[in-house]
Amino acid sequence: MGGSPTAAVGECVDLQLDATAVSELKGFDCSKEHDAEIYFKGDVTTSGEYDAEAIEQEAIDLCLTGFEDFVGLEYFSSVLDVYYLFPQEDGWGTGDRLVVCAVYTPDATTGEATRTSGSLEGSAL
Repeated sequence: MGGSPTAAVGECVDLQLDATAVSELKGFDCSKEHDAEIYFKGDVTTSGEYDAEAIEQEAIDLCLTGFEDFVGLEYFSSVLDVYYLFPQEDGWGTGDRLVVCAVYTPDATTGEATRTSGSLEGSAL
């Protein structure tokens, strides 16, 4: 596995909403102002040829399950939103199976991440 190390679970990140490569997310301490907090990382179990739709659906399922465990509230009842990254086709061939899920507080008007400090873990927002 090449590439730079990604942010770890429990670290926070500033989102580049156009970023597709997980390695582009640089993690830092959540006490610093940030866009989002990484709460889950895991591998998809989809195998065989690259199937973007199936892989993205599995990524969403992983993130929604992990969301409730982390925040303490079901995703659909929460004001928080999820940003996720999943394997892209160019990485699939080299064995990339990693899904990264981050939680953020969306701005009520724009839906973009509101900068915040501290952790959302157990916040039940």
